[in-house]
Amino acid sequence: YCKSLKTISIPESMMAINKRTFDSCYALESVDLPGNLIMIDELAFNECRSLAKIDIPKSVSVINRMAFGSCESLENITLPDGVTVLSTDVFSNCVSLKELILPESIETIESSAIWGCDNIKSISVPAKTTFIDENAFINKCLESVIVDEENKYYKSVDGVLFNKEMTKLITYPVSKKAEEYTVPDSVKTICNLEN
Repeated sequence: YCKSLKTISIPESMMAINKRTFDSCYALESVDLPGNLIMIDELAFNECRSLAKIDIPKSVSVINRMAFGSCESLENITLPDGVTVLSTDVFSNCVSLKELILPESIETIESSAIWGCDNIKSISVPAKTTFIDENAFINKCLESVIVDEENKYYKSVDGVLFNKEMTKLITYPVSKKAEEYTVPDSVKTICNLEN
């Protein structure tokens, strides 16, 4: 809650940013993260409303729940290869976020990972992803989900997300530009969405 803090440099000796460290530092514009950082814990930068850009070091392997929740000025972010989980609400309500590049290392995408990121129109699922929560891609402006063709668990057809066998329709993007849609005959389940 350091509401006047605009800039911070963290020493190279720091290996973790703990829970709520910079929560609600509304004026924080830039953070210089150390090259030895391993973990950004839950709510670490939650509601840092002025944070427009942050470079996450390649050393980071853990980014927990809501670490960047409601960072309203954040426009783009690249996660380092080594992060295996896109955590629950990790970028929720990042209303300015236009692009989120997921590394090949992502194995799990949890619930509401990009909820409220209304400028993200497409998301690409890497080949190594083994689990996607049914509510992972709640986003009113999402037009397509694209899955790497080598993924063994999921596939996308015309931007619609299915399990690999196409027996489960997981996500039909809310803003997909189509007036009609025919569910494939192979589908046995259409997943429910949380409201």
